Amino acid sequence: MDSHPYFRFLHTVSQPLRYVGGEFGSVQKQMPLNGRIVLVFPDVYEVGMSHLGTRILLNRVNQERDLAAERCFAPWDDMERELLARNLPLLSLETATPLNRFDIVGFSLQHELSYTNVLLVLHLSRIPLLAAERLDQDPIVLGGGPCALHPEPVAPFFDAFFLGEAEEDLPDLIRLVGQMRQKGAPRHEVLRALAERRGIYCPSCPRDRVRKVYVNRLDGPTCDGPVPWNRAVFDRVSAELARGCSEGCRFCEAGFTYRPLRDRSPAQVLGETIEAVRRYGYEEVSLGALSPADYPALAPLVHALAKTLTPEGISLSVSSLRAYGLDNRVLDDLASVRASGLTLAPEAGSQRLRDFINKNVTEEDILEAAARAFAGGFQKLKLYFMIGLPTEGDEDAAAIVELVRKINAVGRASGHRAEVTASTGVFVPRPHTPFQWEGMARPEVVALRQQIIKEGLRRTGVKIKFSDTRVSRLECIFARGDRRLARVILRAFQAGCRFDGWADRLRLDLWDAAFEAEGIDPDAYTRPIPTDAALPWAMVDTLVTREYLLRERELAYAGQAHAPCEKPKGGRPTPEQFLLEKPVVCYNCGVGCDPRGVALARSQVVREGNLLKVREQTKRRPTLWHLVFTKTGRAAFLSQKDLIKHLPRILRRAGLVLEVSKGFHPMPRISYRQPLPVGYRGVAEWADAFVLLGPGETVDLDALNRASVDGMRFWSATQVESQTRSDDSWRLAFLSPVPDEALRKIVPSLDPRVLKDEMARQELGQDPLRPYPCVISWPLAGHPLGRPHEVLSKALSIELIPWDMVRLM
Repeated sequence: MDSHPYFRFLHTVSQPLRYVGGEFGSVQKQMPLNGRIVLVFPDVYEVGMSHLGTRILLNRVNQERDLAAERCFAPWDDMERELLARNLPLLSLETATPLNRFDIVGFSLQHELSYTNVLLVLHLSRIPLLAAERLDQDPIVLGGGPCALHPEPVAPFFDAFFLGEAEEDLPDLIRLVGQMRQKGAPRHEVLRALAERRGIYCPSCPRDRVRKVYVNRLDGPTCDGPVPWNRAVFDRVSAELARGCSEGCRFCEAGFTYRPLRDRSPAQVLGETIEAVRRYGYEEVSLGALSPADYPALAPLVHALAKTLTPEGISLSVSSLRAYGLDNRVLDDLASVRASGLTLAPEAGSQRLRDFINKNVTEEDILEAAARAFAGGFQKLKLYFMIGLPTEGDEDAAAIVELVRKINAVGRASGHRAEVTASTGVFVPRPHTPFQWEGMARPEVVALRQQIIKEGLRRTGVKIKFSDTRVSRLECIFARGDRRLARVILRAFQAGCRFDGWADRLRLDLWDAAFEAEGIDPDAYTRPIPTDAALPWAMVDTLVTREYLLRERELAYAGQAHAPCEKPKGGRPTPEQFLLEKPVVCYNCGVGCDPRGVALARSQVVREGNLLKVREQTKRRPTLWHLVFTKTGRAAFLSQKDLIKHLPRILRRAGLVLEVSKGFHPMPRISYRQPLPVGYRGVAEWADAFVLLGPGETVDLDALNRASVDGMRFWSATQVESQTRSDDSWRLAFLSPVPDEALRKIVPSLDPRVLKDEMARQELGQDPLRPYPCVISWPLAGHPLGRPHEVLSKALSIELIPWDMVRLM
């Protein structure tokens, strides 16, 4: 770590582990290579490390021996200040390489309010912000993700966009760019070669229409990837069940742009998920898809996972799970593995408005689902609604109130501690949907509807959450914007806009000033668009035709809903109905599905799911083990909260099953030594862990070290009868500029002595300016003048940083 360019000031920024890399499971490749890409998620580390798409691409590229993919995330403002003040560039995590030395800098554009963070990363990487100003030696700046399907507001900042799902095409694309650059090809030739590839939109090499790319067979791993140092927003094994959605909600961009629907093999999902738990040590598994309740083999898959993982203290959840139409076995199995809440998304309160948006659910469905959830032991129910929809009136807001009241009454009647949360978002007319031509409700209209809901649910005990209308309007402007908005984004960034997706960081005053300075009316982008007008995103072909979207819009205004596609006729089919292999519903949207082929594929998923087996469990007995380890290297930057997360994962990766506490939120039974301040090293840390062992099993020290993280080396694992007592004081070693006798006169209360511990001497190393290894005593009650390195820095008139301190036994 002491050779890392950020090393000397990491202790001055919040969450230093965001920037050090070297996580368990990360891949570092040696040169020479035929191509290198750095995958940038323009948000903080904890958010970006939760993104499944980045993990899939990282794993896919690094499977190629001659290619390398690394990661980078947007730095927080304290790190931005440090980099600018010290004239240092932003670095990749894997090899600490400046981003401008890669062949491709690839941005994942998940939402429109990340655009200023894209410019922040480019600026700190010393890459010209405008594509037109880049030279041959600058990397190719590539955009991907949902926002690449309506790219014009940021087109001047990007050399190219990849439209659709990139895992099949990205390796060859990196290889092409890398080899052309190595041969000295001019930048314009590289871009021309890119523009000729499928799914690539180059703003400087325009084509009439560019078709998105999608993967026919989902057979690549989705669970692999580095284990984050910090607790990520979604810090778990994330297994993808399917891509696409058959529901056809008319407001949902993902539902149209991710077509066609493709299911993963349930046997593959089961095997990969359990293997990922073993390999990475996570304590939670989440199954994800746009509509996981529509996965034909959900019930047997959830059952097999729950029965396999529950005895090991691993929890299971299903993201965005709707309960209507769901097999009771799924609810029972989820309730058995600590899943305390479910989500229902009625979207609208009245049936008229649900039919308008093609939300195939009735009030009876919703109330029945709530009753089943509460009866099954779920205590929390989240409800998602949308206001500002086309044709909405005050009576529709009142209908939301009435529906939530009924659901709340169902919860109270269940006899459980029912907790209902109603979250209300604001409708944004998204590109590539039947509602892309609609306007956005005026702020005063949205405020009125919010007030109706707020007043109607007062004193009900229901928690109410409203999204910020101003944020939604900004999202709408950049979702439906044209290339003129690039000037506004650039001006807002230069004025200080960062992390605009964070409510507490959004500076609307700076955005208003940027629009005014550029002479652009933002409201022009929120108004209705004539259906015969040219759309800024018309160059993107998502495979769904304009004619189909117009037909769906007409059906909406006619008040007509229709059954989901890619399912047999008759509403919500059971797995048994899929087995009949009847042709599924198809509305000829343009994607080109084969109804007969879809029916066969989905029936195969059901058959495979029915063959899933629960893995047998070994009978084990609880034993107590005293573990002694170092906490140095990158691990020195682990907070105690992070250490409590990582140590159980190390033990699981070493093949151990942990005993967990009783109660609703079981936790591994592990006790720890007194916490170290972040950045301090320790050469004899310890923890006492209750481990479940089967016949002939033991705690293997070598397995622990193979499973460990950078800086944590286990020195002993001893079975004991009782837990270790906490320390009464600390002994801290450091390198002093004066010998212990002189130091004793300066800080007598710390009782300085010569350091004799050889392990600590090796960890401290040598420094000609501070040649004396000394050890001091530090009471657990702390010190009125600060932390040990601060007290010593002041007493000795030198600069000591947290890394300089090493705790002994």
